[in-house]
Amino acid sequence: MATILVGSLPGVWIGTALVPHVPVAALRHGLGIVLAAAALGVLSKAGVGVSPLAIVGIPALLAALSVVVHRRRERERRVGARRPELRGTASTAKEAA
Repeated sequence: MATILVGSLPGVWIGTALVPHVPVAALRHGLGIVLAAAALGVLSKAGVGVSPLAIVGIPALLAALSVVVHRRRERERRVGARRPELRGTASTAKEAA
């Protein structure tokens, strides 16, 4: 029990230092990926036939998907900021009347 506590302290210290510098969306995605990897590890220990490749590969695929989704959202946000006419200004005809 003490070894688990001692082993978790560096993670807590590193996490506490990184939280102010990492965006919330990245933290959510990262925690989800870690939880998925932990679940796969627990399943493999419980006797379910989960290969080591799946334990490593599925979280890696989730991380890649997370990066793609984040970049796409950032690009859409930047395009929307540059082109305000795309952000729902359809009521200009009503205002002119």
